[in-house]
Amino acid sequence: MKDIMNIPMNDLKREYALLKDEIDEAMAEVLASGRYIGGDVVDRFEKGWADYLGVEHVISCANGTDALLIAFMALDLQQGDEIIMPAYGYIAAAESAVLIGLVPVLVDVGAAYNLDVSLIEDAISSKTKAILPIQLFGKCADMQVINTIAKRHGLYVIEDAAQASGGAVVIDNQTYKAGTVGTIGCFSHFPTKNLGCFGDGGSICTNDKDLAEKIRRIKKHGQSAKYIHKDVGVNSRLDALQAAILNVKLKHLDQHNNRRREVAKRYSSSLKHQEIKAMDFDAAHTYHQYPCVVTSDRRDAIKSQLSRQGITSTTYYPKAISEQEAMLGKVIVHSDKRSKELALSNLCLPISPTITDEEVDHICDIINYKL
Repeated sequence: MKDIMNIPMNDLKREYALLKDEIDEAMAEVLASGRYIGGDVVDRFEKGWADYLGVEHVISCANGTDALLIAFMALDLQQGDEIIMPAYGYIAAAESAVLIGLVPVLVDVGAAYNLDVSLIEDAISSKTKAILPIQLFGKCADMQVINTIAKRHGLYVIEDAAQASGGAVVIDNQTYKAGTVGTIGCFSHFPTKNLGCFGDGGSICTNDKDLAEKIRRIKKHGQSAKYIHKDVGVNSRLDALQAAILNVKLKHLDQHNNRRREVAKRYSSSLKHQEIKAMDFDAAHTYHQYPCVVTSDRRDAIKSQLSRQGITSTTYYPKAISEQEAMLGKVIVHSDKRSKELALSNLCLPISPTITDEEVDHICDIINYKL
């Protein structure tokens, strides 16, 4: 096999080339219209995304972090209220909560990186108002159990589905889209996400009409009508150019997610290195990332060796949220042992809709025979 060098985590240039004609046409339509904020293109994205998700309401916003912040505001969460969330993952959910005086209660994750549902009820207090599962790497938590616990204790469920666009959740033998089975679902459309634009972008979904109307107000300075402000809000709008790109990419989301699954299946069946534990393949997973566990203490050395072979690999995430300096003294740590272990052992390999079988096989050969 010929040498293949410089394999990135996610080749956005190649993805653009794949969809170039459609994207260029969609962007030209916006530029010609002179309507760069709001308008038909944004409306089209919200309706198309809502139809795809099978929900009543989608409200676009500026980014995934804003989606979380706006969700907290729309639910009238107050200073000192507690939100149960995973101790492992990106900091955005905990950070957004802390920004408005909420208290993240960090609960450990299981081997599949999701919130360990067996630990949730022990973390609930009189101040708990919501459970926030993070559908990390494209794998959804056990939402049936989470929703049952939330109903029993009168709690909201806020899904952080930023990495799981197009993923599946099964409740009572019915299949739903990731992000749609809680009180509110929050998405990021950052360029590397499964449904990503060419800048920052986000969206929020719900089946609650009143909640949707409040979210729409909050995202534009709390306005109920022009210059009439009913709520304290923020400025968080998806621009029309990003919406145009998302309209194109939404048409290809299932195809691209299926390709990610093919790549993941190839990794899972081919990786044989004694120090690297590959994932068990899961057909419901959207594989935003392909995380492995390095079972020795050589994770960083292996990452460096791959880099010298032209293969980019990444650690998501090098610290548990409880270990981040910004969160010290601002969170309640219920449990984080597994999260800390994953932070030391996680290694994510390149995965995208455009990576080739030859490239995947090359990566596997390097790992199996040259590390």
